[in-house]
Amino acid sequence: MGKSRAVATHDAIRFFNGNGAGERLLNVSYVPVTEIDEFVCFAGDCLMAVVFFDAKPHFEPRPGLPVVITQMKQLGETPMAEVWTSSSPVICGTSGDISFSQNAELLFGHICVDEAGAGSLDDISRLAYKQITGFIRARGLPHLLRTWNYFPSINEEVGGMERYKRFCIGRSDGLRGAYTDDSPRRFPAASAVGSDGKVFTIYFIASRTPGSHIENPRQVSAYRYPAEYGPKSPLFSRAIYYESAQEQWLFLAGTSSIVGHKTLHAGDLNKQFAETFRNIESLLAHAESVGCGGFKTPRDFSLLKVYLRDGDCLEDATGLVEGFFGPDTMSVYLRGDICRSDLMLEIECVGYRKSG
Repeated sequence: MGKSRAVATHDAIRFFNGNGAGERLLNVSYVPVTEIDEFVCFAGDCLMAVVFFDAKPHFEPRPGLPVVITQMKQLGETPMAEVWTSSSPVICGTSGDISFSQNAELLFGHICVDEAGAGSLDDISRLAYKQITGFIRARGLPHLLRTWNYFPSINEEVGGMERYKRFCIGRSDGLRGAYTDDSPRRFPAASAVGSDGKVFTIYFIASRTPGSHIENPRQVSAYRYPAEYGPKSPLFSRAIYYESAQEQWLFLAGTSSIVGHKTLHAGDLNKQFAETFRNIESLLAHAESVGCGGFKTPRDFSLLKVYLRDGDCLEDATGLVEGFFGPDTMSVYLRGDICRSDLMLEIECVGYRKSG
């Protein structure tokens, strides 16, 4: 039976007592949902956000705290929550449809739209990204580092066009409309995965200073995909490296069995995992070659999500993932539709290292 690796609550509490990683602008952990109240109590005003995958249990966050529900089935025995914290107190609030938390250098934001009666998906995503880019510029943290996009029926055709392609149209218009500089340096690392329910959800990390955008030599940059993948290319970077005085972060975008711009090994789970692993190794090697931190091997990642189109593949997936990343990397497995109908899986990763 597959399992999720998570930080034990008592170890997480050490972080807030000053015996763990020391001063951190940002920290992310997977915490058992049954222990979330204890974690939240100890985190206090250092809590930045809580992400639930299936459904939110009863707990009382402080006003304005971003609480995300992705509406995705979590696979495995122990339900987890994704908890973002800072070692310094943060402020929380709302602005329009956005809930946010912020410290001196980083901002976590969340926007959620019920699709019922809200218009087409391209309109919804366009308005959402216009709100996000306008908001982070107004807050003085204009650099999007990482976005997570979840919405239902991602591969379904509506009006003769796949919903993922409609999402890409809206995201492109929202991002490009916000900046006069139409540079790839504007594009965050991203994931876009099909969820359950009827809600369009984005959460994101933005920063006061820019990160470094990293592409994968084995893959065509998504923002340069040919027209066969839709009228507007997906605007995201394969990875973002961000460094502060205290820490280094590597945010790896959702990664799958794509080489060049084509899907490989349709219908073969093992081969798609192997190709995905090669893409991750290629990106890490390229990141090191351009001077982006000390993330040398897959085992240097701190945390990962694995999205599976078929939840019955969990046991096989767990063995493959733990063999590649090691058994101690924090991980969750989610049942979700991947942005291409011939892809069976997607993996995203977060790496953390102390600077210096």
